[in-house]
Amino acid sequence: MALELGRRLKVNEEVDHIDNDPLNNDLTNLQILSQAENLAKQEHKKLPLVKIQCAYCKTIFERRRDQVTERQRRNLASPACCSRSCSAKLQYQLGHSAIQPGRH
Repeated sequence: MALELGRRLKVNEEVDHIDNDPLNNDLTNLQILSQAENLAKQEHKKLPLVKIQCAYCKTIFERRRDQVTERQRRNLASPACCSRSCSAKLQYQLGHSAIQPGRH
């Protein structure tokens, strides 16, 4: 973008993807915004939060809708956990609760 402008970006300037697709680097899809303008754009496009119950500790927590599958929201498969710690504990618990070959 600096080459297209013929100058370096100012400290408070950021390159923004107009269509919000970071893989679309076509010059017609790029614009220069101030940091404040870019932050405001990011805040505007945030998705709603959904409440989920942690599969390990049962704490209710929130995640953006795009970060959670419908099956996780219903606790049907690939359980969602509130933290890496709970996720690791759940995986350990699930791994040891299954009957393993050669062990009864």
